[in-house]
Amino acid sequence: MSASYALYMIITSSTIRSADRAATESFIDETAVLLPFVYETLNFYIYTLVSLTYRREFRMALERCVTSIQRRFSFAC
Repeated sequence: MSASYALYMIITSSTIRSADRAATESFIDETAVLLPFVYETLNFYIYTLVSLTYRREFRMALERCVTSIQRRFSFAC
């Protein structure tokens, strides 16, 4: 629950809410909580789409991870 939603709930605690209003308020609260995460993840996609250097570095890092995992499991057999 976001701080603004908690404050809103305290201020409007005496208001009788219908099921529709409660659902709408809950949806708005959940959306507000998720927005910072969406902002952070969008940076990854924007850089991946726009920057050639970022794509190269990301691909190399991913290849290093895959190689490391493959080495780890090849000794187990």
